[in-house]
Amino acid sequence: MLPKPHWVVINRKLLWPVLGAGLLILTVLAVNILGRGGAEKLQPEVLFARSLSQTAATESFRYKMQVAVGREDWVSSVEGERVAPDRIHIRGTMQKTPLEFIHISGITYMKDPWSEGWLTIPESSLSLTELFIAELNPLGILDFKGIQEIKSLGRKKVAGEVLTGLEIKPLLKNALLESGYRDFLVQVWVDPRTCYIRSATLEGAGSGGEADKIVIKLEIWDYNSKLEINKPPGV
Repeated sequence: MLPKPHWVVINRKLLWPVLGAGLLILTVLAVNILGRGGAEKLQPEVLFARSLSQTAATESFRYKMQVAVGREDWVSSVEGERVAPDRIHIRGTMQKTPLEFIHISGITYMKDPWSEGWLTIPESSLSLTELFIAELNPLGILDFKGIQEIKSLGRKKVAGEVLTGLEIKPLLKNALLESGYRDFLVQVWVDPRTCYIRSATLEGAGSGGEADKIVIKLEIWDYNSKLEINKPPGV
């Protein structure tokens, strides 16, 4: 004799929340699985354009930029924060001299390392040194007027994260760099889940080879974190 069927009574009030939770979990899993390797499926030039655009569109991030020339240690090393659309705060050293700058809405404030007071710098003064502008505009080193060659480097573990790499031979917009260096090569490492740029390195050869080549290294983290950048006190 077949056993009598055992009927389970489901509370209708619980049915939709349970189904909703199940669908949510499946959706998250699907996005996670489909997202894996998604960056590698894009053409290198498309991935670069998308990652640069999405990085620039974020509300905020922290970054570190270092510049080395020849076989010297870093001649410039700064850490900074950027808050959209136009607020930057950096602090660090340049030519072994401490520096701190705040840039808000077209006005730049520099901290005097001797008096500890703040000075206001006209934009025309800063425009004379395009290399220094790189520290105030970290994504500027990736603003090219053209790309000669670009290729994928695949995935690699960088500082504990699995990132997607690109190698680029660019034509730079930075006239100062182009006047003193040549044969530029850029490596960019992108988070494949978000398409945010996590690090980039630009190298350029000088007339004396290794003795006077330039290296600019950029690292970015803390995307969309709650950061505030305000005018210096008393200014």
